[in-house]
Parts: sequence; C-alpha cells; structure tokens
Amino acid sequence: MDGIKIYYFSGTGNCLWTARRIAEELGEERTAATDGMTDNTTEATDNITEADDNTTSQVPKSVELVAITAELIDARPAVQCDVCVLVFPSYAYGLPTLVRRFLKNSTFKVNYFAAVSTCGSHTGGSFTSIKRFLKKKKQALHFAAEVRSVENYVHIFGFTKEPKLSERLHNQAEKTAAAGELLAARTVNKVRNFRPFSALINLLFRAAKCAFPLFYKVKKTCNGCGLCYSICPSAAITMVHEKDKKARKSGVMVQKDDLKRPKFAAMKCDHCQACMQWCPKRAIKFMRVTPRSLRYHHPEVGVNELRKR
Repeated sequence: MDGIKIYYFSGTGNCLWTARRIAEELGEERTAATDGMTDNTTEATDNITEADDNTTSQVPKSVELVAITAELIDARPAVQCDVCVLVFPSYAYGLPTLVRRFLKNSTFKVNYFAAVSTCGSHTGGSFTSIKRFLKKKKQALHFAAEVRSVENYVHIFGFTKEPKLSERLHNQAEKTAAAGELLAARTVNKVRNFRPFSALINLLFRAAKCAFPLFYKVKKTCNGCGLCYSICPSAAITMVHEKDKKARKSGVMVQKDDLKRPKFAAMKCDHCQACMQWCPKRAIKFMRVTPRSLRYHHPEVGVNELRKR
C-alpha cells in the first residue's frame, strides 16, 4: 500500500484549513523522501464576499484530500493506503454523526491511522469512539491530536471577538503545525479509553439533535441562491417552492413565488450550521441567532472550497 489520504468533515472551514496544512506537511515529507532516493521508505468576516471565492490552497499531489459527505458514506468506501488522517470537529465532546457513519460504513486497511480533532474547548471522548469503531474493523488507531480553534457554535457561545479570535486562530496554526510534524515522524501515542462524562453529554446531544432542524427558520431575505444546499455535507437540505398558506386556488395552496427556499431534513442534519454561517443574506435563523447576529467561518477558507454538489 502506498499514498496518503486525509478525510475531513468541515462546516465552517476550521477542519478543512487544518487538513490542508497537514497535507502540506505530509506532502513535503513524502517529496523529500522521494527526492533523496534513499532506501528508507489562521477577524473572521461575517459577510460572504467575492473575495472568499478566491481563497484557495494547493494540496500536494502525493496527498489525497477527501471531504466526508453523505454521498461518500453511501458509497461505502474502502480505505486502503499507507497513511490515513481523519480530521473532524468534536461535537459536545464526541463525534459528529456523519463521522460516526463514515467509520461504521467504511473498511480500512491502513499502515498508519491518525485522527486530528478541532474543538472549542475539549475533544472529550471523540478519540475513544474512533478507537472503538476501528477495533471492530481490526484497524489500529496510532495517533490522536487535539487542535483548539475558534468556537463556531455561535448560538450558545456567541461570536468570538478580538483579541480572542486572533489568539484562537494563532493557536490553531501552532497546534496544526505541531500535529503535522508528529504525523510526518509517524509518532504513536495512546488514547484514554474511559470517558463516561463525555459519553453521556454526547449521547444527550445526539438524542436532541434530531429536533434541532425544527428551530431553523428561513427569513424573507432569502434569495434562493442554493448555497446552503450545495455546502451541506449531510445532504440534509433540499430547495423547494414555498406554498402560500393564504392564497388558495380551487381550494389548493399555490406556489408563493418563483424562488426555491431551503427545507431541512431532521433525520439527516448533523447540525454543523454551515448553512447558517455561510448564508450571504443571513437569511437562516437558529434560536437566538438572528439576521443581525455575527457569523463565523475560517478567514482563510473560501466558500467554493466547501461546495459538495
């Protein structure tokens, strides 16, 4: 087996940014080894502008960067490579549902498997869960690293402002660089297995998550651009014509206008909030996050880099 694959799950860009930096580090390490011919085998904006579309990063050809999406999981991927790195955010001290499904539905044959998690506070039992999923697949977890980043769960924690915003972005850069160096050196570390409190919190979060889409509201400022549909990693959004409940024709509700607006599927939504954070009109509201509330996305990730469809 040969090659390096990095699988990432990202809504606001934090994990994609970290995944790209790790790809650069591992790509440089692989290129250096090949050239030697030896026998030893970052104030985030709250508005979406055209400048965001131009934010790109070159991933080394020796590294394959793969987004974890509902479509990928449905294909039941067979992951076979020399090095596999899983980059994901911790949700309520645990794994996002889409990451859990990826681990459950995939097969693995990897020489060196690593996991890197971004978080606002702590990863909790995330790595423990990965270790258990992989054990069922007879695959070892060799390395795990936590990367503190900007807290993006804005409806509870609010928008991170300066100077803390810059501090968190700087910390993410430092921790990502350190993780990249350790990964390039094929470092092996241990994962603590017993995380009862984290498991409980995450279980409650996942139980409540199915009801969260009911609190997503689409305001009249929605222009039907479909960006939310295209960036949703869980394929939980469909664009539909809204019915006018007041205007009826022959007793049947008629189409309100020509615009298609997002409709959320409760059982699919992973609550990554990418739709709300990236909406150019701030038309998607969730609980106390209103059209006037500040949004967050990583300042060095463009929206087009997160489009899935």
